[in-house]
Amino acid sequence: MKLDLDYVRDPYAHPAWVWLLLACSFIALAACIWFYFEQQAVRDGLALKLESRAMAVTPSRRPVLSAEQQVALDASAKSAGSVMHELGRPWPAVLERLESSHGQGIALLSVNIDGARNMLRIGGEARHLVDVLDYVHRLSTDTFLSEVVLEKHEVVENDPLKPVRFSLSLRWGSA
Repeated sequence: MKLDLDYVRDPYAHPAWVWLLLACSFIALAACIWFYFEQQAVRDGLALKLESRAMAVTPSRRPVLSAEQQVALDASAKSAGSVMHELGRPWPAVLERLESSHGQGIALLSVNIDGARNMLRIGGEARHLVDVLDYVHRLSTDTFLSEVVLEKHEVVENDPLKPVRFSLSLRWGSA
């Protein structure tokens, strides 16, 4: 029996067959990944062909609606049309003119809109009646606004500053 004591050799050195096995494993893994992506591309192509043939065979049909469903759909479309009509109105221009016309002594408290008749009803407060009359005059001189009418005004007696509450109506645009 022969005893081989070689203390110079690296204890962590692996034989050549281990490195060969590792290289073959990497090659097999790369081949499996390539094969997977290749099959995925084939599957996607077949799915696209199947979808195009299904679209060619079955024409697109509109679902048949009952009378109630058709009435509800028409009402919904009409409602959506009125909303789109309201959004198409010149709200920024109207509100900008209202804001630019009032002076220091005017505070707008409410703006009620009647879009069907192009009318606004405005409620507010002013320090003095003269401020309200100036505001009405400035609004009536605007060419975009018309039919500016001071509907009512009253002095609030129980307030120590005695402000004037007013209500006016006007039309905008070419009504």
